[in-house]
Amino acid sequence: MVRAPDRAKPALRLDYCKGCGRCIGACARGCIAPGTEIDAASGLVPVALHLDACNGCDLCVDACPEPYGLVTAAIARTLEAAAERRQLQMAPPAVED
Repeated sequence: MVRAPDRAKPALRLDYCKGCGRCIGACARGCIAPGTEIDAASGLVPVALHLDACNGCDLCVDACPEPYGLVTAAIARTLEAAAERRQLQMAPPAVED
């Protein structure tokens, strides 16, 4: 029997998650729980991911009202690469001795 490839799991972006809990109700496998720690950058309590049982269905991503709070793994990689490029562009020029 041919096995379907594993789907990528979602990624939580703490600086965008407001902890509304919509993703908690959308996850049939119970992989998302209410958060317990305040994010220092936002002052909010984002949800907590426990992705051991996650099948990568992305229903949680669809339920998230924040455009970048909970994203697919592919979008997370794209956003991280863009942030790295911005950091490189903003880096001060090297000083020659």
